[in-house]
Amino acid sequence: MRSLSTFVVVLFMVTGCMTSTGGKRPAFESVAVGACNPTPCAKVQLETIPELPGTINEQAQLNITKHIEQALYAPLDDSGGEISRDALIASVRSQYEDYLRDKDPEVVVDWSMQRVASLIFTSGEVVSIAVTNKGFLGGAHGFDDKR
Repeated sequence: MRSLSTFVVVLFMVTGCMTSTGGKRPAFESVAVGACNPTPCAKVQLETIPELPGTINEQAQLNITKHIEQALYAPLDDSGGEISRDALIASVRSQYEDYLRDKDPEVVVDWSMQRVASLIFTSGEVVSIAVTNKGFLGGAHGFDDKR
């Protein structure tokens, strides 16, 4: 029973770290693409970068943040180009507009994508972060992966 209590406390602490944004954007930011009244709509939900512990030196924090940003803002395809929040949203917008133009209006479905970076474990200068990417982009199946 003791290990279960510890797990719940750790989960709560992680949630607290993820939502602490220090005056930046909210922990989750949703961006709607399309009419969205009620359809067609593509919703992109991105989480802000989790706050790293102060025990990690500044250069390591910059490197870790860079890797998290690359995972959170990676393009939907292998097109390359700039990796940023704005570039990802522009890419989703462009691909969704192509989808709407090419699909029969009777079978158009909403798209959704959520990317979350979670601080899993910290101890001294060791940090473990998981980036979850899930959603549905109009195909036969949705996707859900964790890095």
